[in-house]
Amino acid sequence: MKKSYFPSSGNFYKGSLHCHSTVSDGRKTPEELMHLYKDMGFDFLAFTEHSQYRYYEPTAGLTVLDGVEIDVSFLSKDKYMATHHIVGIFPPGEAPEDRTQFELLEWEGIETGRKLINQIKRYNGLVIYAHPMWSLVTIEDIRALGFDMVEIYNSTCDIRYYNGDGESYVNQLLWSGEKFFYVASDDSHQRADNDFGFGWISIKAESKSKEALFNGIKNGSFYASTGPEIYDFGTTEGSFYVECSPCASIAFAAFPTAGKRYHAIDKPLTSACHPINENAKYIRAVVIDELGHKAWTQPIYFK
Repeated sequence: MKKSYFPSSGNFYKGSLHCHSTVSDGRKTPEELMHLYKDMGFDFLAFTEHSQYRYYEPTAGLTVLDGVEIDVSFLSKDKYMATHHIVGIFPPGEAPEDRTQFELLEWEGIETGRKLINQIKRYNGLVIYAHPMWSLVTIEDIRALGFDMVEIYNSTCDIRYYNGDGESYVNQLLWSGEKFFYVASDDSHQRADNDFGFGWISIKAESKSKEALFNGIKNGSFYASTGPEIYDFGTTEGSFYVECSPCASIAFAAFPTAGKRYHAIDKPLTSACHPINENAKYIRAVVIDELGHKAWTQPIYFK
């Protein structure tokens, strides 16, 4: 029997959960950004200004989710400077008061990272661990912090520094038993290298209201992408299936068992199915198009 991971009804809505305007260190005003993203086909946007929450009046037909980004730096055990950057997405009606400043913390050990996250959890926010590769953290630095999501891709960190790919962190965290969702984000600052429109999530929801989108994120009813589209994924008769836009290959990853990558031969792939090993703790899939752009399903957990 086929069991889809997505809700049975609704539409897909495309958006970014991480961007900055002139209110912090971005180069475009909030209004300019909303028009920019709307013109690129986005449906929603979260402004995550550094260390402050600001309310933004929606424009250009975009839904605006309430967010913030806060951080703390620390000296790693190998004596180089690392940092935790935490993005928070707040439930509708539970965001802080407009112009709330978040506490800047001094590093006092791993508990400081948890205190950072608790500033967001205080408002029942969802926590995204941002750009782990750029932050120079180890798996030991971030395990058990209590985040809800991890950035599997960050376009600004990729375009400007070539360290926006967080998939190795995702793999190691999953192997260690952590359970979470992952997102692709722009982290847009609108600098000369055009760091916008390259990473997003698509949420399946009944509408693009703030409530419907937030609940879709909370429930994991979304996929992350830098290009391809995922129409459906789930389980059927002991296998994991994916249906997607035409692509060059579809890869399945599991643990502790091996996955497999299926390649297009005579024509592009639009679906694939892979058996689920009875020992697997989870399984997930990655869709890769001919240009190397990727889309990631969320993991399905079994143990």
